[in-house]
Amino acid sequence: MLQCPFCRNIMSDRPRSYNCECGFTIWKEVSGRVLSSREIDELTKEGRTPVLTFRARSGKTFSARLVLDRDGRKVAFDFAGEVSTGSPASRLRIESANSGSVFLRSPFLSAHVNYGLVSSRLAEVYGCITLVRLAPARIEISVNNLDTAKYILREAWPRDRETQSAVRFLWGFLENRNWSCKLERHGNRKLYGGASATAFPKGIFPWFDVSVPKDSAGVFVVLPAWPDLRAQFLASVRTATLADGGYRVPLAAEKVLTAWLHSVRRDTGHETGS
Repeated sequence: MLQCPFCRNIMSDRPRSYNCECGFTIWKEVSGRVLSSREIDELTKEGRTPVLTFRARSGKTFSARLVLDRDGRKVAFDFAGEVSTGSPASRLRIESANSGSVFLRSPFLSAHVNYGLVSSRLAEVYGCITLVRLAPARIEISVNNLDTAKYILREAWPRDRETQSAVRFLWGFLENRNWSCKLERHGNRKLYGGASATAFPKGIFPWFDVSVPKDSAGVFVVLPAWPDLRAQFLASVRTATLADGGYRVPLAAEKVLTAWLHSVRRDTGHETGS
């Protein structure tokens, strides 16, 4: 079942399209390309697809992403995300400062992100997922942890299930991209204030959208199955507890939740996070 990204209702599966009663439609074939279930799923959950190849009426092919036009409630082409074969790759630097904390550096986002009480290698895997989701098709990944590099390159396999799950998730994002990964060790960074940043990272999940109904017991939050997002959420909203397939946040922490949502969903471009 496909959930509408705007009203959260289940969309009707018709032979040529997915339709929602709110008026939103996703055509299964766009400009000569039949969209896969995975591409449609990424479009509804993340707000965009990877760079895809389409065919114009003239017969010529072109590359673009499909993105959600939230103002018009429609699917649109994003030619700014087009990556040609000869274009330079975007460099993504993911550097673990200590357990759970990483510095993310890229042409489109710089941030210090806390993923909670996890190993530095798992934090770097989470950081890779966060940056790769935002990146164009051609990327150069640079990490600070030897194990992380081996996991990404499939030269080693993590022992714990949490890291295994995160690595599989990352491989899924890398599947349709032109990418490389290398180990670049840097000296330990000095952390001001430790791993728990005093401000939430900005713009790391700009397409993330969620409803937060509340009652006398607190605010209820259902998060998508993104391991990096869930780890960052729990590290930031520490009073959240598992409840009925989602997370329950006490009413006393509602302002913290609101501040976190506002920060991580901001499309900040080149703005530097805390």
